[in-house]
Amino acid sequence: MSRTRRDIETLADLLMGTDAPKASVQSDRIVLMVEGHLPVRSVLWRLAAAKLVGEDQCATLLEIDDLEVSVTALGGSSERQTCGTLEHVVSEPAVGHLWFVAGAGHQVGLPRGVREVVLLTGADQAAVVGAYQVVKDLVRAAGGQLIEIGVVIAGSAPCQAEDAFERLQSTIRDHLGLEARLAGVLPKLDADQPIPATRVPLPEGSASLVFEAIRARPTPAMDVTPPTSVIPEEAHPEQMEDAGSESVFLGETTDEDLSPLIPEGLQPLAMDTSAARNAQMLINAEGGLHVVVQDDAAALEAGRTWATRHLTLLAAADAAIDITQGVTCVFVTIDVHLATSLAGGAWEVFLRHENRLIPIPPPPESS
Repeated sequence: MSRTRRDIETLADLLMGTDAPKASVQSDRIVLMVEGHLPVRSVLWRLAAAKLVGEDQCATLLEIDDLEVSVTALGGSSERQTCGTLEHVVSEPAVGHLWFVAGAGHQVGLPRGVREVVLLTGADQAAVVGAYQVVKDLVRAAGGQLIEIGVVIAGSAPCQAEDAFERLQSTIRDHLGLEARLAGVLPKLDADQPIPATRVPLPEGSASLVFEAIRARPTPAMDVTPPTSVIPEEAHPEQMEDAGSESVFLGETTDEDLSPLIPEGLQPLAMDTSAARNAQMLINAEGGLHVVVQDDAAALEAGRTWATRHLTLLAAADAAIDITQGVTCVFVTIDVHLATSLAGGAWEVFLRHENRLIPIPPPPESS
């Protein structure tokens, strides 16, 4: 689906009284650019293809090259050219930005969250055969999920390019049951003044972390009013029954309600951090970032890793975050025995009882 058609359908939904999906309104657009057989070096065609597909939209082309990422801003601010890390690069644009990622290669599969591919290829028969194989590999990597495939044909006249695309599209339709689209034709290389680019290190030498960094970009939260949960003074589990009057329930909750509670002194970030999966990202008055998870130690450690890796990106989106304080892990559990066994360890531990959170202090030191 082209960007124009996507915009028209969103407008139609609004006019017909249908709510537009929040994800499509809030999220960035990530396009994986892969290359088939081209008449000259593929890297020379990437910028022209990104400008063609992106039309006049502000976009960024990220080209992975060995252990570096080349960054080219299209139609936007040049401030990104002075960024020293990928986290700084992806923190600059506004929500809804268009990202082209090239150089990852189709062999790495289809990165999570990416459902749009631009295939850059030539028009000769070998190029058509190679392009089909690339599409076949991507479809297999998608695991049955629908992907949008746009084809840009380079180095040929429009009539030859259209004929090559018809042959490719016929093969894709017959063997894979998909419909590709001709995203554009580039008869020759763009002779315009080259756009300056900068280079930043590839995080941990992993192409997948480029996509993760883009997905980690915080978006404005739809509702940042935090639900409150008053926590009693530090209490041991045996004191729970006496603490009932010191807690505030969240709405019409019941004993079986396991929706997230927020420890006193913490509040949600003013952004959507759903990319952290099962972990809540909260902040205290001093700007310290806290990762909160209930009854899932693996998710807590995964959330800590995610938050630590993207702390610079989060701080760029929320000036209240103080990166010098690092990341604090908060483990919430309904298991009293687990709570007491974990108390005093590397995590802050809370016992959830009747929709209130009780901080579990470390055990007394033996004399």
